[in-house]
Amino acid sequence: MKWFIAILLFLCLNSQGQTVIQMLSPEDASLVLLEVKNKEVADIVVYKTKLIREAGEWDLKWKFKQWGFCNFSVFIAKDTTELYTTRFDADNDEEQIYVPYCGKVYFTENKEETEYRKDFSLPGVMKVRRIKIVMNF
Repeated sequence: MKWFIAILLFLCLNSQGQTVIQMLSPEDASLVLLEVKNKEVADIVVYKTKLIREAGEWDLKWKFKQWGFCNFSVFIAKDTTELYTTRFDADNDEEQIYVPYCGKVYFTENKEETEYRKDFSLPGVMKVRRIKIVMNF
């Protein structure tokens, strides 16, 4: 019983911050995103990190995991043809459905470039707003 509690505690502490598991099908994911090559057309700019400390900042710094607990699951399509999938419950095996994407994402190498497009948010993803404080004396 002690080992079970220790393992559960380890897994809970390991999922701090914005942790993401990338799914293989758009139907399985809680978020479906379309990856773009140009930062100017993206709805969000995300920094991929391997550090738990950076993912804990909750400011579009995502730590991708292979397994375990995560904050949300995501499917990242390179183009819109990947958003078509076969319906499992259909009588006809060839019936294709389109899974709409939630937004366009651009992955950056610079963690200072993370940003949301104005008035854009993703469902289930915490948005950190930067507040500028001006002191008038």
